[in-house]
Amino acid sequence: MKRYRLILFMIICSLLTACGQTTSVSEAIVSSTSETMISESVTETEPERAEEILEEVSAGDVYDETIQRPEMKEAYSNWREAYLDYIEYQAWETAKWVADWWKRPLTKEDIEWEINHNSYYLIYVDNDDIPELFISSNSFAGGCDVATYYNKSCINWHLRNESAKYIPNSGYLYTDAKGAVYITRLVNGKFDIVMTGEYHIYYPGENWDIEECEYWIGKDSDDVTQDDFKMDYENTVTEQEYKAAIAKYMDIDKAVWVGDEDIEYQYEEIVSILKTGHTRSDNHRYELIRTDITWDQAFEAAQKADGYLAVVTGEDEYETIREQIEDENLKDSLFYVSYINGKNGEENKWIYSDKTEETADFILHQNCQYGDSEYSVDNGELNFRDDDVGIIKYSSSDSDIYLYLVPKDLLAYAEKYKGRIGYIIEYDE
Repeated sequence: MKRYRLILFMIICSLLTACGQTTSVSEAIVSSTSETMISESVTETEPERAEEILEEVSAGDVYDETIQRPEMKEAYSNWREAYLDYIEYQAWETAKWVADWWKRPLTKEDIEWEINHNSYYLIYVDNDDIPELFISSNSFAGGCDVATYYNKSCINWHLRNESAKYIPNSGYLYTDAKGAVYITRLVNGKFDIVMTGEYHIYYPGENWDIEECEYWIGKDSDDVTQDDFKMDYENTVTEQEYKAAIAKYMDIDKAVWVGDEDIEYQYEEIVSILKTGHTRSDNHRYELIRTDITWDQAFEAAQKADGYLAVVTGEDEYETIREQIEDENLKDSLFYVSYINGKNGEENKWIYSDKTEETADFILHQNCQYGDSEYSVDNGELNFRDDDVGIIKYSSSDSDIYLYLVPKDLLAYAEKYKGRIGYIIEYDE
């Protein structure tokens, strides 16, 4: 019980700090070592929340001593096996780093969050026939990681920024971390930084618009009088020298960002690819039904048809549905899918026919808009509710499909969609 009290006390100290207190966690621990002082701290802060935390810790929902660091083998029989282990290893390492940063225990939820919020790609950086595993955190701070398989070993490398540019099979990755440029070379399972650089972009004036304003690569001043290119963070060079240093390794105009032309996978999809060579939706088929019903009615109707309301978690599914909408000339329709808004601040979910749920950090995020002024009911944006659901809408302007959050009974809020509502049934065939 004393361990739980200590964890509780550390959490309370964090609450105090967040509320503007200047006492550090370490100072508080030194000055309050007895259970009496801990109890007093609980009384003086948020007693109800503190008691909830204590109950959660006691139940094992917050802290779990059994969380062990995944181990990577020295030798693997194939690259698929190696990458499966690396995905778990990378998620643990990242979650542990974040937990240490915030000075709190590592939880299973931390690891699951990392796994479900990463984007996974199989790309070809070097010139062999084995792909590299590229994992993006989808945030600048989290950066990205790339793993390669060589001589039965899995070798990994961390890159700043959430993505990187590359030319397939060239052996090089280009990373631009807000002006700090790196070119990394991959040869025979070894990563090396071969070029570093730095540049600055400035916009004149105080009230500028980034889409309209000209820019210079130059000194930290609105009055740009001299170019300021640097290589290796020491030697000032000209623009021509700077670009020549990059061109020595890569034709940057031909390079593409990871994800622009690569398939993005969610966790469950990349695991399926590595285990079976196929996505979970391989050989699935879809039926587009147009009828003015509610989401609940669509969910039930899909099950009665021996299928389920579509769960779109892979790019192959996304492309199939988009093409089917075009082929069946249903571009003006809106189709319910099995997507639900997170309740009480939880994350949005895909929900299956057996009511199991899956975190919805998925492929459609790159083509996703949450909410739409068209669904407004009071000349403003529709306030999202806990029971809002997903609906797919085709855009003729870019031949793409978008996911929106709408009420379960959209027609009750917007009668103009009468005759255009529908749903998508997915069949595991």
